[in-house]
Order: sequence, then C-alpha cells, then structure tokens
Amino acid sequence: MKKLQKHSKRYKRFLASMVLAALMSSQGAVGYTKDYLYYGNKPIAEMQFLDKGARLDIMINGKYMFDPAEYQLSATLMDATKSATSYWIDILGSRAKNSQPWQIFVTTRKNDQNAHAGTLTFSQEEGKKDITIIPENYAARLLQTGKPVDMLSAKTSDGNSYISPGTYSISMIEIGQHLGANRDGAIDGWWVDSDNDTVLPQNEQAADFVSVIRHEFGHALGIIVQTENIDENGNPIDSGDTPHTKRGEYLLRFHKDTTSENSWNMHLVDQNLNPAKPGMQIITTARFEELKANDPTLKKSDFFIVDNQTIDKGLTGAQGNAYFIGDNVTEALGGATMNGVSGLPVKAWEAVKYDENKNLIYGFDGSHLETSGMMSHHDYRNYTTFMEVELAAMQDLGYDLDRKAYFGRSIYGDGLTLTNNEGYSARTRTARHI
Repeated sequence: MKKLQKHSKRYKRFLASMVLAALMSSQGAVGYTKDYLYYGNKPIAEMQFLDKGARLDIMINGKYMFDPAEYQLSATLMDATKSATSYWIDILGSRAKNSQPWQIFVTTRKNDQNAHAGTLTFSQEEGKKDITIIPENYAARLLQTGKPVDMLSAKTSDGNSYISPGTYSISMIEIGQHLGANRDGAIDGWWVDSDNDTVLPQNEQAADFVSVIRHEFGHALGIIVQTENIDENGNPIDSGDTPHTKRGEYLLRFHKDTTSENSWNMHLVDQNLNPAKPGMQIITTARFEELKANDPTLKKSDFFIVDNQTIDKGLTGAQGNAYFIGDNVTEALGGATMNGVSGLPVKAWEAVKYDENKNLIYGFDGSHLETSGMMSHHDYRNYTTFMEVELAAMQDLGYDLDRKAYFGRSIYGDGLTLTNNEGYSARTRTARHI
C-alpha cells in the first residue's frame, strides 16, 4: 500500500486559490530540462524540470511566492514523472482538443515529506511586476475545448525575470523527499517500479512514486477546490494570519469568481445536499448556530455546512463530508449511494497545524474523494490507477474520455443479482461497455 501525501501549511495557502507559478530563473541563468509528451504525433504536454536553484518567479504584492528548486531531481525520477504523466496523456490524448501543448513545470522541495500540484491561470499586464490571478483552470479548458492561452517563456535580465503581457495557464508539480522509507532500491523514499503500469503498488515501505504523481495530476486537471480566506464579517483577506473559529476551523468561502460549470466547486454539495455557490461561506453546524444567534433570519441554505469529524461526535449519514455530484458519477454508481447520497464523499475539515496553545487548527480540504481510491486522502491506499467513479468525476469536470477503456465496469451496489451482458468481447470501438 502506498502512503498518501498530505498538504503542508504553505501549500494549503497556495491551494486555497489554486495559485501556481510562472517564470524560471536562477543565479543569472535559466536552468531546466524540457521534454514533450505525445499522443501519436501530437504533442499534448510540454514538461519542464527545474534544475536545483532554478526558481519559479512570480510576483504577488511585490514579493516572490516560490523558492528555488531545492535539490536536483534524478534522471530516474524524471523518467518516472514522464511515465506517470503519460497515464493521463493516454486517457485524454485521443480526444484532447488542444492545438498547443499543456505546459507543466516540475520543481523540488528538500526534506518535504510530500508532493503537491495545482494549476495557475493568470494575466500579466504591460509594465507591471505583479500578476492578476484568474480563479479558473484554463489549462483544463485548453484540453477540453482547444481555446488557446499564451505560452510561458522564461527571460532573464541581470537576474531579474519578467513575463510578457498575456493570459497564461500552467500546471506545476512539487516533489519532496522521504515520504516513504528509504528501503533498498528507493530514491529519497520514492519507489519506482520497473513496470509502472501495475494496478497495485509493489512494496509497502517506500512511497509509490508513479501513483503519487498520477494523484497530483488529478489535482492539476481540476480535482481541487478554490476558496478565499475571510474575516469575521465574511470579507476576503489577502494576507496576515487566517482567522478561525473558537473551535479552530479556518474562516473561508468558495471563491466568488469561480463560476465555470466544469469547476470542482460547482459540483459540490454540503451534508444537507445544499449546492456550493460562488462566495458561499463554508462552516460547521456549530458555527451556523453562533451566527444565527446574532441574526435569526439566517437559514442553513445560506451556507455550505459540513461538520468536523474530529470535533463533532456521533455524526451519522451524510454528516461530516461534502459530496461531488454529476451525471457521469450517477451513471457509474448505477443506483448505489454513499452515505445515502447519490454522489462521492469529499474530505472536509482536516487538521493542518497547532496554534501557539497547542490547539489543532483545521482547514477545509475539499479536494479529495473519500472512496478509498487514487484520489482519497487516506494515509494508505491500494490503487495506483483511477477507479471508475473517479474517472466519471473527470467526465463531469468536462473531459471527453473513454471511461470503460481505462477501468471497465464497476458494481457499487450491494445485495444485487446481476446478469452480465456486457462482456469484453461485446465491446466495439463505439460501445460504452466493456
């Protein structure tokens, strides 16, 4: 089983608005290795590996957001990263609409027992250092519809980088170290199988590298919530310490400018099946009761309510999770439900740090499917490939893919008597079943 990565405080802030970086520089020179990943003769992705010391330079409030790459990624892990990415190239490539490559950057974090990924969409205006973040995934839109974005290029001038005016959307992977044990044959705690296409990991000590990268690209391709931190009055805040409730849950809301029907946000419902809306606050029942005591006109439907599984005891049914819903997920479930919901449970509140008094502080994860599959946030999991409902979720996010070809048929119901008329031999090029 593969140990699952968890997001750090630094990266939680980054994920909150799905922010990732842009321009590469090092001490006077750009250092990176570029490669292309093809489906047939078509380049689907452009992948750039940053050398140690090369930095993703992007300015927010006059400051760099990201540190330079902290160690040199080995050739073995570079090849394994490309192999893991090829899993997605195979799934999406035949129906991808992009006429330009999807841009991916890979960097490293020394002694960070984790891996991270996301996609940044932003615009750059002439004469400005700071970018303007766009809280949508235009890289996904590029693959789904072919609508182009500007291609990022790195330029340096006496060590100072700049970005040409335009609109960009790039994905980035951060690779840490020592997530798993450093057993014989492992590299910095990462295990790379000689056959990267195994459905189950081949060791129980080191972390399965290829499946970790496949998981992270699930985030980069859209399985990620976009939120904003807010103050006690519900107003967004950009800097400083993030306020939290007396119980320790961060104050936040769904990003007000994330409105695409293909966004992850717009497929979420709370434990009361109330759908997420742009700008809607994410709270617990306890927080709702506090707010309602001050304003009796408030209704539960005004908020996205999910209780905290660590603090709130005796939760039943749908309580304690958010849920992802969509037509393709409903079809894959075949009438089955999870916690009584025709949708997939999504990780909600998760401890992210201790405060100065050693009390736990909780962030809203919102970006992992709790189905014990590849996109779960369990400490350990078996699968190295996506389950059918996870692929169905990708379809609901707007991707055109052959779900059956990459998993087959799943049965999620219990106590059924089944007659299978959908064998592999019955599948044709246009058939939906396998």
